[in-house]
Amino acid sequence: MKKIICSLLILVLAAALALGLSAAAEDSVTGLWNANDFLCKIYGASEDDLKALYGDFSYTMEFTADGKLIATLTAYGYPDSTESEYYTEGSTLYINGEPSVWEIRDGNLIISSEGIEITLIPMDGETSPAADPSAVIGLWDADDYVCQGYGMSPDDLAAGGISCTMEFTADNALIISIQMGDYADVMEQAYAVDGDTLYINGEPNSWYIENGDLVFGSYGMFITLHPLTAAEAPAPAAEEPAGLTGLWNANDFLCKMYGTTEDAIRAIYGDFSYTMEFTADGKLIATLTAYGYPDSTESEYYTEGSTLYINGEPSAWEIRNGNLIISSEGIEITLIPMDGEAVPPAEEPVPAEEPAPAEEPVPAEDGFIPARWNAIDYLCKRMGMDEATLLARYSDLTFTMEFTADGKLLMVQASGGRESVQEQTWSVDGGTLYINNIAGTWEMEDGNLIIGMGGITFTLLPMDSEAEPEAPAPAPAPSVEGKWAYDTDAIIAVIAAQKGISADEAKAAFTVSEGILEFTADGRVILTVSTPDGTRTEEKEYTADGDTLVTDGAVTCWRIEDGRLILTEGETTLILKPYEGE
Repeated sequence: MKKIICSLLILVLAAALALGLSAAAEDSVTGLWNANDFLCKIYGASEDDLKALYGDFSYTMEFTADGKLIATLTAYGYPDSTESEYYTEGSTLYINGEPSVWEIRDGNLIISSEGIEITLIPMDGETSPAADPSAVIGLWDADDYVCQGYGMSPDDLAAGGISCTMEFTADNALIISIQMGDYADVMEQAYAVDGDTLYINGEPNSWYIENGDLVFGSYGMFITLHPLTAAEAPAPAAEEPAGLTGLWNANDFLCKMYGTTEDAIRAIYGDFSYTMEFTADGKLIATLTAYGYPDSTESEYYTEGSTLYINGEPSAWEIRNGNLIISSEGIEITLIPMDGEAVPPAEEPVPAEEPAPAEEPVPAEDGFIPARWNAIDYLCKRMGMDEATLLARYSDLTFTMEFTADGKLLMVQASGGRESVQEQTWSVDGGTLYINNIAGTWEMEDGNLIIGMGGITFTLLPMDSEAEPEAPAPAPAPSVEGKWAYDTDAIIAVIAAQKGISADEAKAAFTVSEGILEFTADGRVILTVSTPDGTRTEEKEYTADGDTLVTDGAVTCWRIEDGRLILTEGETTLILKPYEGE
């Protein structure tokens, strides 16, 4: 819920930029203009007041040569554009058929209507940037990816010696490298760009370039990547000298990293193994095999004399008594040769037999019952947020885990009208729950499923019964008709949750305009907004089609929730309550 008051654009911008006919554009207005003054005049506030509420916002208007007006509001790093049609006749400017007066004064574009004068400042002939797919290609500082994914601050990263880079290659590979002290983890994924949509492993994200940074994300969470120069990029791989190439037993690496012994690790993971293979073409393939399941990561390496660089990070190396010794920051790791063995390929999984169909859920061995659960607590624990903050940030968020009787785990996340599904596997052995062969614990407590895995413990709540109830007497159909007032308390609560402050602090720091929307039975919507400069009223016609409203071509979704009217357009949301005045 990034923009609350900005959702006035649902109707206010429609009032200022209503639909109409297009004609040839005049050269005098063509171009890209800074239109912050437009928002200031609408809300009766200064730019500083708006920045206090929305951060470093911007509002631009671009009059194109083919009669299009593209208005773009950027707030919280998220651009939102609307398109209208315009033409001029002498000193009259028609925007979607609505007339106003225009002139060029001191190089600025001045637009006047109903006694209000708006000043647009030229932006040096810039044009709105097109979504160039090649703009994502390159190496980027991706520390923000770690901060947002794990709820860490930049200071946390610095204290832990953690850094992250993302490299988008020209052949559509995304290489994510996370460095934690002397340990590097490299993942490779696939990406594709289609207009302003960036697909990573098939999952869609919005993206754009801002001040040279690459910004992308979905479900309201956006990550900012900073470009890295060639000097900051990992050094290219060099020829690997004899003596290093081969497959090595690297169990000692895990022991030193965790400060324990092989026997202690086996007590947890069973008969594990950890190998490192240095290939002749500069690849380092590290493979951890636990519970019979191999998991590999790939890095790049090269050497300069007695210095070994792994993903650009230096260590000392030598061959001693036939073993490979790697030293860094006072820690010495011994890798034992594996007699020229090659890394064995992973065995093909044997498909499980299909269980016999059953009308009721079939209890798994050891009492675990397949079912579908509300798993919002899992997201809270992973993202380091309480549930109220998480739900305030992501619109209509739901997250469920469904353990099916045939051993599949379906993790379904939905928000803002989008849904993503991940499929994994599960099994149990006594009090141990395996998800994708990774071990955790499970127990039932007061009808809830408690799972401990990956260092966190989370609670899954049972879903409400999905059986079809007997049809009750039909309730009156919800309707938008009537008078609705801006629910300022709800808006303040959302701002407080976003800023991490109390409602009283939010009220003291932020001013929320008073507004009333009235939907009449004869298809009119009347907007009344109170500002420090007085009260202003706009009136438009609307039509209702199911759960959508159409006002001068602008489509807005609506719903009634807990007696309140919720209007949404994209990720813009406006909350209203029944008007209690006369």
